[in-house]
Amino acid sequence: MKKEIIVDKSMCIGCGACMGLDPEHFEINDKGVSEVISNENLETEELQNAIEGCPVQIIKIEEKKDNNNKEVEE
Repeated sequence: MKKEIIVDKSMCIGCGACMGLDPEHFEINDKGVSEVISNENLETEELQNAIEGCPVQIIKIEEKKDNNNKEVEE
């Protein structure tokens, strides 16, 4: 199954920890919250550090779903 990074933007405090720990996957957008910029290389130590380092624990990796909530094959 294909996986993707999910950020709960409604709970993001915009601290920038994720971007500081893993600029390959995250940036802070114009609204001041975290945004995923890449879903490649999901096994990196930097990504794991960003997930664990989020002070509000709103970053996770999930199976990608289509518009009908069905898992997407690779």
